[in-house]
Amino acid sequence: MRFLFKVFPLFAVLILHAKCDTLQNTTITVATLLERPYTMLREDASLTGNARYEGYIIDLLDLLAKNLGFSYDVHIVEDHRYGAMHNGEWDGLVGEVRSGRAKIGAAALTITSHRETAVDFTVPFMNFGISILYKRSTDGKALPFTNVEELAAAETVKVGCVMGGATYQFFKNSDVPAYKRIYERMVSADPPTFTSTIDEGIERVKSGGYAFFMESRTLEYVTERNCDLTQVGGLLDSKGFGLVVQEGSPLREQLTRNILVLKESGALLRLHLRWWKNEDGRKCYH
Repeated sequence: MRFLFKVFPLFAVLILHAKCDTLQNTTITVATLLERPYTMLREDASLTGNARYEGYIIDLLDLLAKNLGFSYDVHIVEDHRYGAMHNGEWDGLVGEVRSGRAKIGAAALTITSHRETAVDFTVPFMNFGISILYKRSTDGKALPFTNVEELAAAETVKVGCVMGGATYQFFKNSDVPAYKRIYERMVSADPPTFTSTIDEGIERVKSGGYAFFMESRTLEYVTERNCDLTQVGGLLDSKGFGLVVQEGSPLREQLTRNILVLKESGALLRLHLRWWKNEDGRKCYH
């Protein structure tokens, strides 16, 4: 009997804790970044609240919100950074979630071991690798390189990536000789060849003589709509995008389970086709 009195309060606490951790009938803040085609501003300036935004991430959040019974408010990360540590503090989307200013972080955020020390990731909702964006030749001449090894030896071609991001860290930490040479060229370039944003890198590629390392899903979206640009070579690695929550949050399990359901049902594939297919039906043949 004494055992039951000891166990019952503990059982009650566990039940209360489980109820507090559910998303059902709650409104939460979700941090994200403006990036095509993940989260984009609609053209209608009269819209307010979440209606101002559209894209793959917004559709994904709508599906999760419907399945888990929650509502959400979109919060755009002001510094437009995914998340890196500076002077002991995390910036960007990771910093927003870690500090509690947002309950969930939802963007094209790469799952990395370093970020895992600051926040918890769900299973990937999308898989990808790093590849090379380059300008197509307009006069029929062959490109100066066909893969990353040849690019590492092509000293006349400038190379770059987004400063401080997951692609930057990939090259910085790599022991592969060709990747190490690429990184050394990027850090020693004068003027610098790193960019602050993906869009800046794309614009530099359009100007010519510049190879930009970026995530393949975004590269696919860009080359579908810009026939003067192309992907060169295959994928350098294999990574995934995941949602983030605070360390130890039970929301990770709920979100992960629902992402897996969406994968198995084909819903995530349908989202990809919706947002990656060129709206006017044109195709670029590279």
